[in-house]
Amino acid sequence: MLHLKNSDALAPRSYGQPKVHKPDVPLRPIVSFIGSPTYALSKKIVNILAPLVGNTEFHVRNSSDFVESIYDLRLEDDGILVSFDVVSLFTNVPTTPAVEIAKKRLTECDDF
Repeated sequence: MLHLKNSDALAPRSYGQPKVHKPDVPLRPIVSFIGSPTYALSKKIVNILAPLVGNTEFHVRNSSDFVESIYDLRLEDDGILVSFDVVSLFTNVPTTPAVEIAKKRLTECDDF
């Protein structure tokens, strides 16, 4: 039975995670939505989208997986390996194209 109705919801809680590797130890804001009004809906959406995760050649599970994937990588003599720090990625993703891409990928997915 799907329980999306929440009668005793909590407001999302926020706190800071210290960035000990940076000068002056700034805080990384963390927001926990566990128990919030949209938590059950979010869990349901995660289950729907789960079959799409990891189905591209660009997916990396963690830093160890990344190291393994580039272990045998050979660059040209003038080649450069670049890493980009993603800042506020999800707040900058246009919603309409993201939803359309998700719908298309779910339609093409064989796991349903």
